[in-house]
Amino acid sequence: MALLKAMLIAVWHDLSDVKLAEALDDRASFRRFCGFSAQKPTPERTAFVRLRRKLMT
Repeated sequence: MALLKAMLIAVWHDLSDVKLAEALDDRASFRRFCGFSAQKPTPERTAFVRLRRKLMT
């Protein structure tokens, strides 16, 4: 569910997978919306690439 919420942020803010990963590292509001902990690292951009591929098949 957290990755899906992150993909919504990417669509709403017109972010590439790389920019989405950077924004999740940088913006606490994005992390909270997705449910990511402030102490743990956020997923790398490759997680978003894989999810996008799965959603398109």
